[in-house]
Amino acid sequence: MSNDARHYLILTVLFMGSLLLAVWPLPFTWMPYRPVFLALILCYLVVYRPDLINLYIIVIAGIIYDVFNGNAMGQQTLGFIVMAFGCTMLQQRIKMFAAIQQAGVIFLIVGLGQMAVNWVEALLYGQTIPKVFASVATTALLWPFCSPVLHVLLRRGWTATSDE
Repeated sequence: MSNDARHYLILTVLFMGSLLLAVWPLPFTWMPYRPVFLALILCYLVVYRPDLINLYIIVIAGIIYDVFNGNAMGQQTLGFIVMAFGCTMLQQRIKMFAAIQQAGVIFLIVGLGQMAVNWVEALLYGQTIPKVFASVATTALLWPFCSPVLHVLLRRGWTATSDE
């Protein structure tokens, strides 16, 4: 299997897994604390592997996320683009920070993305969910655990030599 095929296979599995976790049933009281796993994966790819992710993939992932969650088309896409821009601007700094500092920066970046999503939601529906930043906090708290796992998983697949 070539490295390009491994790239697409791993990305597809990660994206589909994060989309399934986005619609996984949770008790009603836990719903505001649901982390945005797709945002974690996109932030990781933008920071550590920017050669494998581009704006088209982010837009398609956002539209599919909107379809899965029943949101207006492009609502989460705008949030993901804002997050990708923030990660791109702070890419070198994020790499130099310790894991807990990275979680703080990811909290701010994902929070900005959620503010964009809330802005669109307020324009469309005239209301927002008041506990939306609980999901931002849980997303940021998962960063120190997900980042090393993604690093090991993705490095093995992308740096393996082929038998050809």
